[in-house]
Amino acid sequence: MTKPVIDEILQVGIVVKDIDQSISIWENLYGISPWEIMHVNQETSRDIKVYGQPVDGYDAILAMSKVGQMHIELIQPISDNSDYYFFLRDHGEGIHHLAIKHNQGFLNLIKERDIKELGSAVLGSTFCAYYDTRKDLGFITETF
Repeated sequence: MTKPVIDEILQVGIVVKDIDQSISIWENLYGISPWEIMHVNQETSRDIKVYGQPVDGYDAILAMSKVGQMHIELIQPISDNSDYYFFLRDHGEGIHHLAIKHNQGFLNLIKERDIKELGSAVLGSTFCAYYDTRKDLGFITETF
């Protein structure tokens, strides 16, 4: 049996059309709050890449709330040059990714299987990357 390369699932990322409407549903119907809201753009992040290429004018609104030990992240793309935008355009609203706590084995496996990076950025001092693990796992994986 192979040693696990994923140590924990930390977050479910959901792409939405209207973040205010989505927050309202989560709060008023499901009782989930509070929400921390932030923009991801060139002012709040650096080294933003989509499909390995630097992008200008990138903008998305994110809202985070904790449910148990896991975070729910709602994501509304603002610009038309993010993987979030392409996901919403091609699939509609829904689960975009699971963020994981991983070990070096995960990164080794990504390299061995030639799994592509869909996007990355540095938020504060944290490097975040999305990997297209849909063929293996059925979803995109985010690492911090």
